Amino acid sequence: MIRWETTLEYIAEVATDASIIAVHTEAVNHWNLSWTDLRVYAEDHDFANRLYVPKDGESISL
Repeated sequence: MIRWETTLEYIAEVATDASIIAVHTEAVNHWNLSWTDLRVYAEDHDFANRLYVPKDGESISL
């Protein structure tokens, strides 16, 4: 099983200027990682300022 939070942490480390948009985190195949858990993990690992977790139905313009 892939640990999505550690994968995102790695991306945050190597792509230091990237914004990270997390979608479908509560889908069946990611059931063990809630949006809240991901936000807390990002805060604890210093990439919360670059993490965007849109609400259901929300659009993000880049």
